[in-house]
Amino acid sequence: IPETDESVGRDYLLCDYNRDGDSFRSPWSNKYDPPFEGILPSDKLREMEVHANKVFDRYRDVYFGKGSVSSVYFWDLGEDGEDAGWACCVLMYQEGAVGTWNSIHVIEVTDKPQGTKLQEGHFQYKLTTTVMLTLNHSKR
Repeated sequence: IPETDESVGRDYLLCDYNRDGDSFRSPWSNKYDPPFEGILPSDKLREMEVHANKVFDRYRDVYFGKGSVSSVYFWDLGEDGEDAGWACCVLMYQEGAVGTWNSIHVIEVTDKPQGTKLQEGHFQYKLTTTVMLTLNHSKR
């Protein structure tokens, strides 16, 4: 569901990955709405998140066009400073005359996957994609 970040005038998408309590974090300002002192990505991940939002915003504009919204969110996988890798989700949404496209792509990156031994400097990437396509039907 699209929402507008009033502080920067940009739309963003709401999902479980940018939610903390009853508030949702904007990828454009890194602030929660309604205001809340929620979990934020580390500085390194925030930098990656800002760059990814610029890249996917351009992709969204070219591929989906007017009326579409994209958002990218990054988060750390470890707890209490543990470096267990990171994850991100890429969301695309477009509502049109014939229906709605709503996709989410979740990518997890780790160098210490459970039950697997990787060579030094190698990483495991896990991609999970969900596409929800709603088509409007009209009788003619």
